[in-house]
Amino acid sequence: MTVLAILRLLVELAMPMAPPPGRVRASEPPPVAPGASIELSVTILDTPVAGTPIELWLDSSDAVFVPNRFDNRDVADPLATQPRIRVRISAPTLAGRYGIDAHVVYVSCGETTCRPHHSLVHWDLEVAAPTGAAVAP
Repeated sequence: MTVLAILRLLVELAMPMAPPPGRVRASEPPPVAPGASIELSVTILDTPVAGTPIELWLDSSDAVFVPNRFDNRDVADPLATQPRIRVRISAPTLAGRYGIDAHVVYVSCGETTCRPHHSLVHWDLEVAAPTGAAVAP
């Protein structure tokens, strides 16, 4: 092994590469009534390694969503090659537009290596009072 190869190895060990971005597709949420139950979803377009964790965390500067962590138990079809994670939450009780961010983590393998993937997703949730509500005379 040459000195140059040893130096390169030391640099790579000292500064590991950032995980590659994941390939995901997020659903488009429909407008919802205040406090209504809503399902958002993220489909992983790569094929995660079977048996490895799939995780999704929610974050929002506009509202607090509970629960805010989802995992393999929330995958619609655990045997799918492109699994879809279902996020079931309650909409905020006040009308308005709410930004929701999600961080998705999973592992997939290439020809020779397996690596974790990280992906960010954003939804704009429109919470609106029902229209055409009957008014008592």
